[in-house]
Amino acid sequence: MFPAGIGEVWDDTRRGRVDRVDDDAFARALVPELTDEKTASTRPVFVIGLSNGGFFAERLTRRGILTPRGLVPVVSTTRQATRWTTPRPRAGTAVLCFAGTADRWSRAAGAGRRVSRGGSRAGE
Repeated sequence: MFPAGIGEVWDDTRRGRVDRVDDDAFARALVPELTDEKTASTRPVFVIGLSNGGFFAERLTRRGILTPRGLVPVVSTTRQATRWTTPRPRAGTAVLCFAGTADRWSRAAGAGRRVSRGGSRAGE
């Protein structure tokens, strides 16, 4: 299942959407609905997102909104809005990232800042 955000955009910052659509509630309700309908398996769930969807998937996982077995952000990284907050995942999650060197928005080299494991800024 690869849902598209309304207007082809997901709320990847949690500052809210101007149209007031609650993407978090949609994501929380999607998995149970699909398993109830037998459209999806009850086996471990993996969250995959492309570009803005990858940022959204990372935020859902980091904030503990979803508890997937794995996260696959494609041509996306972590947003500052989630990077500087305390992670709240309820379980460990495997992560596989795909980044492209020609992507103008999500550069493989990052945004110029590095973050250490402790969450503090490094290299400044």
